[in-house]
Amino acid sequence: MLARSILRFEQYLRTVTEYAPRATGLDAAEEVRDIDPFVAVTGRVNSLRNLSAALGDT
Repeated sequence: MLARSILRFEQYLRTVTEYAPRATGLDAAEEVRDIDPFVAVTGRVNSLRNLSAALGDT
């Protein structure tokens, strides 16, 4: 079990070091929203869910 955990951690580190330098992060959120309509719709739906949850708590 310990060996499996170590191997998974090594795999995680390889993945992070491979993908992290190319990650665009939150700065690209505005660009992606303009390019991909599904991202924009998902953002609006999540905003409405948050609003309804906030209204439901009051």
